[in-house]
Amino acid sequence: MATARSSPRRTRYSRAEAPLESVRERDAGNGQLVRMVKVRMDGPTGLRWVPFAKWWWERNRGPVPPGKRVCHADGNLMNDDPDNLVLLTPGEVFQLYHRLDPEMSRRNHAACGRSAAARNVAAGVARRATTWLPWSWYAVDFAGREIHNAPRRKRWMVYADHGLFERLAGHLQARAAAAKAGDTAAAAYVLTQADRLPRYWRWVRPASLGWPGLNCMSACVLAALADAGGEGSAAADLLDAVRSMRELFGWSPARLERGVFYSCVSSMGEWVVADRRGSRTVYSIGPGALAARVDGSRVVPVRGRHLGHARFEGFAKITPPVPAEGGFNA
Repeated sequence: MATARSSPRRTRYSRAEAPLESVRERDAGNGQLVRMVKVRMDGPTGLRWVPFAKWWWERNRGPVPPGKRVCHADGNLMNDDPDNLVLLTPGEVFQLYHRLDPEMSRRNHAACGRSAAARNVAAGVARRATTWLPWSWYAVDFAGREIHNAPRRKRWMVYADHGLFERLAGHLQARAAAAKAGDTAAAAYVLTQADRLPRYWRWVRPASLGWPGLNCMSACVLAALADAGGEGSAAADLLDAVRSMRELFGWSPARLERGVFYSCVSSMGEWVVADRRGSRTVYSIGPGALAARVDGSRVVPVRGRHLGHARFEGFAKITPPVPAEGGFNA
C-alpha cells in the first residue's frame, strides 16, 4: 500500500534550474502535499509554478473561468485523477470542505467567532473612547484635586451620585415643616418638587452652590462673595470671580456683560451689601444669604474632553464607591 510522502520529492535540479513541465511535490500548508508544474523560466518566482490540477485542466478542458478554481472533489490534493477534478467557486469550496471534514469546519467557525468578538470589543472600546467618553460628565473635586472615575451621561447624574438631591430634599422638607407646622400636604408637595429636580437643571445648578431657588447668576455672585470672606470684593474683582466660576462650571455665557452683572447684584437686596469706600464700591455677602445657604456639592461636573486641559494637571483619578457607567478614558 502506498503511503503519503512526509516531504516533497527531491530531484537533481534546483527550483531555478528545473526545466519546463517539471513536476514537484510541495507542502500545501495544511498537512498535505500538492503537485506543482513549472510553466515558465522567468518572471516572479510565484508565477513560475502552478498546481498540476490547474495546469492539466487548462491543457485538456480549456481555461478556468473567472471566479472559479480547480479543486479535488475528495479533498486529497495528491489525487489528480481527471474524474476527481471539478470547478468550484470560493463559496462552494467552503461547502466542500465542510462536508469532508465537519470537525475542521467547527474549529474554523469557532476561531472566526473568537476573532470577530475580539475585533468587536476593540472597535467598541475605540468608539467609546472617541465618541462617548469625551462627552460624558465627570465629577471633579477642585478642593481635593481629584477626578472621580465615573463618567455619566447627564450632568445632574454627577450630583445625584454625590447625594445632592437627598440633601436638598431634606432641606426642603425642613423648610416646609418650619413654615407649615403640622401641614403634611405642604411637606409632601415640597418633596414632590425635590423628586423632579433632575428635570429642572436651571434649578439644580444654583442648588449645587448652596442657594436653591435662585438663578445661576445670583448663586454665582453669592458664592464668589462667600469665598471672598468678610473683607468683601470690589466690583471688578467680583465680576472676574463670577466669570471664572461660570467658566469653571461650564455655564454659558462665560463672558459676562457688566450690565447683566450689575442688574443681578442690585436685584438681590439685603443679601448683597454694598459699601462705598471712596471712589469704589465694595460688595460683601449679607447675613441673610449666609443663613439661607445650604450644603451644596463639593464636586463640579466636567466634560471628559476638557480633562486634558492644563488646569487638571496633577489631579488624582480615583474610583468612587458609587455605580458608574464606565471608566476614565479621556
